[in-house]
Amino acid sequence: MKSIFFAFFLLASMLTLAQGNIIYHLQVQGPNGDGLSNIQVIATESKTLAEVKGKTDVSGKLKLNMDNGKEWLLSVGELKNTIQVKAVDYSIAEIGKTYIYDVAAFLRKKTQILDRSQISFLEKKQLVSAKDVLLESECMVIVKVATPQGKALNNISVSVINLEDKIKYTAKSDINGKAVFKVPNQSKYDIDIESFLNYTYCDFGKGSIRRTIDAEFVPMTTKEKVVNDTVYHKVNQYAKPTSSRALIKLTITGGKSKGINEPVFLRQLNSSKVYAVTTNSLGVAYVLLPIKEVFMVDFNYQKSVDVISLTHKTGLVTGDYSIYYNPDPRLEYPEKFIPTSDRLFIEDFNSFLKEQFVKPTDRPFNIKVKSMLKINKNSKEALFEMTLATSSNYGKGNRMPLHPCVGFR
Repeated sequence: MKSIFFAFFLLASMLTLAQGNIIYHLQVQGPNGDGLSNIQVIATESKTLAEVKGKTDVSGKLKLNMDNGKEWLLSVGELKNTIQVKAVDYSIAEIGKTYIYDVAAFLRKKTQILDRSQISFLEKKQLVSAKDVLLESECMVIVKVATPQGKALNNISVSVINLEDKIKYTAKSDINGKAVFKVPNQSKYDIDIESFLNYTYCDFGKGSIRRTIDAEFVPMTTKEKVVNDTVYHKVNQYAKPTSSRALIKLTITGGKSKGINEPVFLRQLNSSKVYAVTTNSLGVAYVLLPIKEVFMVDFNYQKSVDVISLTHKTGLVTGDYSIYYNPDPRLEYPEKFIPTSDRLFIEDFNSFLKEQFVKPTDRPFNIKVKSMLKINKNSKEALFEMTLATSSNYGKGNRMPLHPCVGFR
């Protein structure tokens, strides 16, 4: 009996740890660095929607025990889903984080947009010195770009974007890492560094103001080849993440080749871009993906297999994903799904032209649905014919749009 009980306890413990447990220590501070007390924090598991709640103590500290989950989103006070935490399978992780609770900054960042492809900007190149005299209606932005170790970065592209006026001010950093801009006051500006959109922002009110922004930045040195909307690049396990790109490791299993030399496509949502890589002899591929974006994982014969979300990621980001490839036979062998002659029925197309459907006189339209095949409880597919006849007056004058919708059960 003791052996059975011990085995059951061990199995239950393994199942509990299978999704990973997290002991999360959070320090919530205001913009001035003071600890904020009585701030409610809610952790929500992304799939099960299980919740763990707590409030910060007088020093702004809080400990949450998040069990039986893979990915948690933390809401801090008024700021929803602002922290993402991922568990490691079969392990207990203890994580500490300091979070700056700044509602105004959070709401300002929410106004930033990543997809500007539909906006036509007037570009203004800046050849400005930090010593230039400013007019009363002008402000100066000095962006100092340097590595995390403090080394100034020369020849880095920096853009200051005014979305309201659709103006893009551009400049390159000098040998001291400085990119200098002279812009109108009483405006809001988003700042890009290289391909890192919305690195930060800078807003000005009335008056002539000079503002310096220290930008810690790791540039991307990997060369990319872009063909139409598809981006190709080769990186390996020795590659490093950059300020704008997360280094993602993909381990692929399944499929005919067992994941070896398998093309993988990372489709960027809300964009037409696709990042294409091929696994190596171990079924592993590495790819540098833009942070703050969401990607669907596709294969040649299976679509939307998994999702990679980098929306809540900041800093130098790495990720590790194991994905099983189960090819859809309808895509891999479409010839096997072409109906045979005994499964087809022939209908003279002219019969559709000759047949007249009675137009209603007492209502805007008539709709009729007819089954073209016999249906029983074992049926997996069905074919229906839907006909629609509108009255002679339908469409004249003001009318509500017509949206036919048919449901079956």
